[in-house]
Amino acid sequence: MFNVVPDSIIDYDAQKMTSIESLFIAITIVVTICIILSIVIFERRNSAVLREHYEDMVTREEFFRIAMQNTTMGMWEYDIKKHCITQNDYSIKFHGLDKIIPDVPESLVQSGFVHPDSVSDFYALYARLQAGEENVEGTFCVQNAEKNGWCFERIQYTTLFNQEGEPYRAIGVGYDVSEKQELEQAYKTELHYLQALTDDVVGMAIFDLESEKQQKIEMRNEEENILFSTNSLRSFFASEANFISSDIAIKNLFQVISYDTIQDFLRKEENREFEYIRDFLDGTKKWILFTMHLRISPHNGHRMLFIYSRDIDDQKRKEVELLKAATTDSLTSLYNHEATLQHIDTVLQDAKQRGMHALFIIDLDRFKNINDTLGHQGGDRALCTMAAMLQKNFRADDVLGRIGGDEFIAFMKNVPTADIIEHKAAELVKSLHILLCEGNEKQCMLSASIGVAIAQVGDTVQTLYKKADAALYDAKAQGRNGYALYKAEHVQ
Repeated sequence: MFNVVPDSIIDYDAQKMTSIESLFIAITIVVTICIILSIVIFERRNSAVLREHYEDMVTREEFFRIAMQNTTMGMWEYDIKKHCITQNDYSIKFHGLDKIIPDVPESLVQSGFVHPDSVSDFYALYARLQAGEENVEGTFCVQNAEKNGWCFERIQYTTLFNQEGEPYRAIGVGYDVSEKQELEQAYKTELHYLQALTDDVVGMAIFDLESEKQQKIEMRNEEENILFSTNSLRSFFASEANFISSDIAIKNLFQVISYDTIQDFLRKEENREFEYIRDFLDGTKKWILFTMHLRISPHNGHRMLFIYSRDIDDQKRKEVELLKAATTDSLTSLYNHEATLQHIDTVLQDAKQRGMHALFIIDLDRFKNINDTLGHQGGDRALCTMAAMLQKNFRADDVLGRIGGDEFIAFMKNVPTADIIEHKAAELVKSLHILLCEGNEKQCMLSASIGVAIAQVGDTVQTLYKKADAALYDAKAQGRNGYALYKAEHVQ
């Protein structure tokens, strides 16, 4: 009934099954190892790519951070439908405003962030965004981050659109262009001034310092117009130097100005002014205000030198008259008390002043008797005579003044020897001993007592005056109509 399988056959089949299973397991293990290795390799490669992308992203972020820190720029998003701005950290620092700003532009206008002069243009920019313009920009005057002043900001928007083509968001970038705006405004102001030159402008010129060319020349005199028409800045200034008659320092300076030296000359200042007396081809001499303005052209960035020569002769002569009235004694035309002492003090304080200086105090003898005898008009004539004699006996650069009543001062500068000083005192006594007459009957002898002090190291105008006054007291004590030199014993 039963088939009996031999044991040998059974053992063979079992061995065969075992071999197949082993092979299958081996293959499975190999495949699994391959898959694992593939996954590991893939992950490693992917990890390397991700790491590379991550490092690149970090590098780019760092570049962006450094760039933002070193530029005056802010960035933000503007939700066109919600009228809301969301700022990044740089923009918050740039504007000094909250991260989220609702109801834009209305809230920025109402808060005073936008200057009144820029309000209408500010509204117009956001209206263009709402209308769907892709790129919108404008320059506006806004509050600075510290809220203590104004600056100019250039705002640029790039609009994003949804699948239906509707604008839904805009990326905003702001730049601080205050410096550029100020330069442009200064340049425009210069051009407006140029177009409205007044009659007192006797000449003007414009030089491009980058291209080294003269852009414009206009002199009131046609001959001068031809003379000054040159591309050489040096020739222009050398020609002007030939017309300067009053100031050697300015004349010498103008003779060396060129395109090379003007940059150093104007390095610290954008504007320079010079006043001097100028000779004109018609033979006249007038005070001129020579002005140089350095401006940057907004068109090409070139430095432009604007030069103007204005006639200030009337103004200068009035200033001279006012100064003379403020420093001059109205009766004698010598320096008054304050101006006399100030001029002497300036000499004493000037270390460059070399040589010997001497102070003379001259006092009219018995001036009351002169007034009583000749009257006040005669007394005034005596004072004027005294002033005229001083001007005759002293040099033009010596200081002469009436310091009150019948007292005068003469200050000799840079005298070679003390003998010259004493000789001058003796000579002065003789010159002032004259007869004054008033009509045919009244006459009076004019004389003076003089005290002289030679300035020593450390003397001020006050100490020197005290010394000369002590010597004057000695001269009067000797009987008047004479002089005395200060000696040490006068201190007692």
